[in-house]
Amino acid sequence: MRVMTSNGCRAQGNAVKPSDVPPSKIRAKANIYESAKAFVISMELPGVKPDDLSVTMEQRTLTVSGIRHFGNGRTTHIARRFRIGSLIDTEQVEATLKIGVLTLVLPKSKSAQPRRVDVVVAS
Repeated sequence: MRVMTSNGCRAQGNAVKPSDVPPSKIRAKANIYESAKAFVISMELPGVKPDDLSVTMEQRTLTVSGIRHFGNGRTTHIARRFRIGSLIDTEQVEATLKIGVLTLVLPKSKSAQPRRVDVVVAS
């Protein structure tokens, strides 16, 4: 599994590429991992409640946004965008929030996954 940080993400065919967010929001840190079958984006989002979290996919742009709550009643808007290349099956993207960590699984399309080619012996 290859690990790519959010600052220097390089993925095969630009499958997942961080994008800018509006200046009015804080950019959430993200790590991107690549396996043979998927890209996985992991984001630490402490203080973000599930009801205040939004993950959307529009025209090959994955957007994560939310509201972070602090103990003193203050809130901050956070956001992150990723451009999703054609190697990703956008209909199968999954998101899970567990103990302040958002995990996004972006499966590679079948054509982008490695496959075995059988060799036929000619007679």
